Amino acid sequence: MKIEQAEREYDYYCLYKKWIHAVPIYYVPTKENLKYMLSLFSDYKISDEKRIDVWSKKSGQLFALYYLKYHLGGRFDYDYRYTDDQLRIALEKLKNEDLNSLPYDLERLELYNSLMTEWISFYVRDHSVAITFIDRDLNFYLEKMSQAQKIDPRDIWPQYWAAYFLTEKAISSDKKEDYKEALNEWEKLFENDLFYASPVIKLAYQKMFVCLEKTGNTEKALIYQQKEKDINTVLDIDFEYYQYFGW
Repeated sequence: MKIEQAEREYDYYCLYKKWIHAVPIYYVPTKENLKYMLSLFSDYKISDEKRIDVWSKKSGQLFALYYLKYHLGGRFDYDYRYTDDQLRIALEKLKNEDLNSLPYDLERLELYNSLMTEWISFYVRDHSVAITFIDRDLNFYLEKMSQAQKIDPRDIWPQYWAAYFLTEKAISSDKKEDYKEALNEWEKLFENDLFYASPVIKLAYQKMFVCLEKTGNTEKALIYQQKEKDINTVLDIDFEYYQYFGW
């Protein structure tokens, strides 16, 4: 990096006496952040981009919808089983409310997000060189997700990644018992109402379809295949190109 480039980079960082872990703004429910999430919907709808990246407008909107539901619960009456008109109504209602900051614990959020990101470099490294899952790696990932879930059992991402990792293991081993174990974890995820406001709902149904088909439950697999088709088409995302890590 050239010196002049490095100098410009300093505009984007704060230096602290001790190491801290960054917390995405979506997790911090200040009045300003809640209003920022709502501001991403100036026309009360989700962008129709099909191929997105982390910086795209649609990516920000999908995160915002999930975290508005995460923070506000029933005050934001929307998930991806609803219509575009229902989304507009839900957003209009929130924009007309006098939203205030909600309580949060920054130290807890730092710890939670450190657990949720610690495994990513290992996961990306392994997959970039086509290393198949081994028990040591899987146990490391699952232990981090278990610790994170104890801190925040409401957020879907620890359970989502536990189910995802176990599905990867099943695909690698092609053992029926491994698919059954993964299937059980997906079922736990589906019990969380936040899942239905998440951007990974279609991908999760695809994984559920695979697990059910591999365990011989073709009839139930077809039900989940139809469930995926019934979800709002704004989530027709190319997941081979773009993966959600949860923030």
